[in-house]
Amino acid sequence: MSPELKKSYALLGVSPQDDAATVKAAWRRLVRNYHPDQVKTDLDEANKRLAEINAAFDAVRAAEKRDAKAETYERLRKRAREQALRREAAQARAAAEEKAKKAAQKKREQAAKAQQGKRGSVPQASNTNMRPVQLSRAWSAEETLAARQAAFGFQTSRTFLQTPLTRFSHMKFV
Repeated sequence: MSPELKKSYALLGVSPQDDAATVKAAWRRLVRNYHPDQVKTDLDEANKRLAEINAAFDAVRAAEKRDAKAETYERLRKRAREQALRREAAQARAAAEEKAKKAAQKKREQAAKAQQGKRGSVPQASNTNMRPVQLSRAWSAEETLAARQAAFGFQTSRTFLQTPLTRFSHMKFV
């Protein structure tokens, strides 16, 4: 703390540990006592003293604002450092996962090659190559009615047949 700032605190009658409300209350009290409208005897001395009080208050407030800004910037720097560390950790995890995926894929490929060597040149079917069975033609109304009767055990009408299949759309008729 600079000597000028110490003098400012002393002039206001507060300590550097006091909060902003205490400093402002002390400044108001001094301004009320030394305001030219209050002092009737020596106006020049009152104006000079009031200017010193205002200058001291401005210096203390500027220091408080500077300190608050420094604290804010320090919090922001700390948060940025933490975010950078989290980002680096996430990138390291992603790289490790990618490396593990590649290793697993390579192991599967080697196992597939070994299996293929044992069984000859017949390729093995995998789940990704399977496709749903497509009907070669659309069902007629009679076929649909018969399939529904077989599935549900009751006779359905043609009007029921024309309604959209919402309740039974998940069922397959084979």
